[in-house]
Order: sequence, then C-alpha cells, then structure tokens
Amino acid sequence: MPHLDTESLRIAFIETGAQHGNPVLFLHGWPDDASTWEAVVSRLASNRLRMVIPTLRGFGATTFKSEDLPRTANSAVLAMDAIALMDGLGIERFSAVGHDWGSNIAEALAIGWPERVDRIALLSSMPRMGGLQLPPFSQAQRYWYHWFMATKRGAEAIAKDRNGFAHLHWQNWAPDGWFDEATFERVSHP
Repeated sequence: MPHLDTESLRIAFIETGAQHGNPVLFLHGWPDDASTWEAVVSRLASNRLRMVIPTLRGFGATTFKSEDLPRTANSAVLAMDAIALMDGLGIERFSAVGHDWGSNIAEALAIGWPERVDRIALLSSMPRMGGLQLPPFSQAQRYWYHWFMATKRGAEAIAKDRNGFAHLHWQNWAPDGWFDEATFERVSHP
C-alpha cells in the first residue's frame, strides 16, 4: 500500500481510478480500514473518478512517526490528516464520502475547508450541522459503548481485548452475513 508522510503520520492509502478524473476521498469508520470501500470502488471504476482511500490514524498500516505524539482522533484532527493527504497528492478540490466516523470527518472537511470540498456523502451517520437530535430509544441503546469507553473499567476491558470489542461492533452494527471471519481477521490484524 502506498503511503504519504506528513509531519506526524505515515498515511497508508489506496489510489485508484482515473488519474485525471474528479477526485473523491473515501473515509472509513470505526473499527474498519480502507478495505471498507473495496466493493464500492470496484463499482465506480468506470466513472472517471480519481479515488483516494486512506487508512485513518490508529488503523492498519497508517502509523505515528513518533511514540511521543498524542493519540487523539477527533473529527477535526482526522480532517486535518485528510487535508494533509490531499495536499501531498496535489489535489486542491475534491468530494468526500464518509462511513460512520468517516462521515464526521467528511462533515468537518465541508465545514472547515468549504473552498476545497465540492460535495459530501454521509453513510451510517446523521449530519451534525445544526445540532444533533435525540435519537429514538432503540438507536440510543446501540450507543452503549460510548458510556462503556468513558468509564475506567470499560477502558481497561477494551485495552485487554481490542479485537473482541471491535468484533462485537461488526456484529451489532450490520446485517447478518455482511462479513466473514477471514475479513475481520485481515482488518483487525494488518
């Protein structure tokens, strides 16, 4: 997988499609990686798009250049990583497609760099511009892990079994049969 070095990261990414086509940045969610987009990208191959698919900080082959760097990954920081990648590739204007956390990043890009972002598409996430409405109870129940991660015992449990925690989310947040164990193993153990 090619990579681009920024001040703090070595960003691994896939670039495919038409070199001089309309640039589209695909941003994966958690706990995923760039392979999230394989089926989508294969269907868009004939559309004259230059598709850039990074692996976000903290995932897969994207690595920190120093152990001393803070391990933050809020939407603003991830959006700055995306801008650094697009700058490094010489791409001035682009569209952004985000899934899950990637949607938050796409939205942050549109708000923070409106002169650079042509369009955004948000998948599996509601827009936060203008405020976030209270979800129905059935959806709020799925957000249990936000509380769990914020507790000391929850953080300790996750640290002991990161893959188990991620696997649970893959099972809970998608239709039955959407992935096989080999895919999960590949994504969780790059």
